[in-house]
Amino acid sequence: MNEPTYYNLNGLSPLEAFKEGLMSEEELIGFCKGNVVKYTIRAGHKNDEAVKDCEKAINYLQTLKEIYEKK
Repeated sequence: MNEPTYYNLNGLSPLEAFKEGLMSEEELIGFCKGNVVKYTIRAGHKNDEAVKDCEKAINYLQTLKEIYEKK
């Protein structure tokens, strides 16, 4: 996902930092599920941002899939 540079922490986006251990696996799973729901629900309710919100939901769903594939 393309995030603004101000989201980067020491060269990592928040999601990358969470994946690298800033969150436990259980916390990361909950975070991803919550963001899938959030971006899916708000798609189409912001000024012409529906496609971007869908892309964000897909990104978090893909991350969730990758977590489960590693198990």
